[in-house]
Amino acid sequence: MRQGKWFKVCVVMLALIVVSVIGIRMKNSSVQAEKRLVQEQNKPLENKTDATHPDLFENNLVKAEKSRTPAPALDEGYAEAVSEPAKEKPAVAPAPPKAAEASKPAAEPKTQAVQPAQEKQMAAVPKAHQPQKEEPALDQAQKPAQKGEQAQSGGQKPASVPSQVKEPAPRQPANVQPPKAGSKVIYLTFDDGPSRDTLKLIDTLNAYGVKGTFFMLEPNMRSYPGTISALKKNGEVLGLHGVTHDAKKIYRSPQTVVTEMTAAQNTLRKMTGIKTNLIRTPYGSSPYMKPDYMKAVNNAGFKLWDWTIDTNDWRYKNGEFVSKTIKDLEHYPYRTAPRILLMHDKQTTIAHLGELLICLKKNGYSFGLLNEGMKPYSQEH
Repeated sequence: MRQGKWFKVCVVMLALIVVSVIGIRMKNSSVQAEKRLVQEQNKPLENKTDATHPDLFENNLVKAEKSRTPAPALDEGYAEAVSEPAKEKPAVAPAPPKAAEASKPAAEPKTQAVQPAQEKQMAAVPKAHQPQKEEPALDQAQKPAQKGEQAQSGGQKPASVPSQVKEPAPRQPANVQPPKAGSKVIYLTFDDGPSRDTLKLIDTLNAYGVKGTFFMLEPNMRSYPGTISALKKNGEVLGLHGVTHDAKKIYRSPQTVVTEMTAAQNTLRKMTGIKTNLIRTPYGSSPYMKPDYMKAVNNAGFKLWDWTIDTNDWRYKNGEFVSKTIKDLEHYPYRTAPRILLMHDKQTTIAHLGELLICLKKNGYSFGLLNEGMKPYSQEH
């Protein structure tokens, strides 16, 4: 009897030991699984492929820096806060183009011509440029080549390859007729948008039958995708203002300027189908855009626009900028430079914009839109 009792005790103890071992192994497996999950979440930055990711973009700026250029001190009143970037929506991959015949080489897209060097500075300061006649904006999508590559085998004539049919990108609004000499044309421009107040700004412009050019920040584009669509639908001209709006970051080197503008350009194209080359650098080109900087943005195909009248709407919050702007126009010092007004996409500007538009119309001014057929104006060059 005693042997049978001890046998049962041994069996129970053995069973408890087996259960304990199994429990320990299951716990270890759970811990290892949690470690693997943490490692997956903490993958290195280089595994992130989205070029507009804030951390990766900052890393690219540092890598692109070849020579650090110290940025001059800014007017504290002018350095406005920029909205925090929202999480970017995943881009929809474009449908793959139809493949050409296997025996024929693929057509190469035409490359965009590099903008020639700007004309010499005028005696007046800031320097002005002779504006070219305005032309309709060119189709922004790259045009497929019409001719195939020449055959490499000797004695054979070049073989032509049928061009692939692509839907053209939407056109930017443009003035078909250039302003007449001596005409009083105003170009309204708005920086730092889009914002939560942009739709009100559109309504104000529509109320007076006027359009404007919007130089927008890349993070704000991603934060207000519906507003971007409204601007496009309303016929406003869409331009680029970079990413960081931080002089110490964007002006580190010529390449960092190009990098920020390219990031903004790509985001706008994904959202609207429009590829714009119109840019305005933060705080204006002077004194940051030295000749090597200008050469870099020109080689990248961008067209840099400054302003000739700063309304100071960023300084005056109660509409004082209206009378200042009218006074500046009455004493406009340039003969050939276009009248480009700098304003900002903000509530205090929108509140008094209607008053400004009424005064401009009473003084005989008409309104135009910047476009890629015009010669850009910049203060630095």
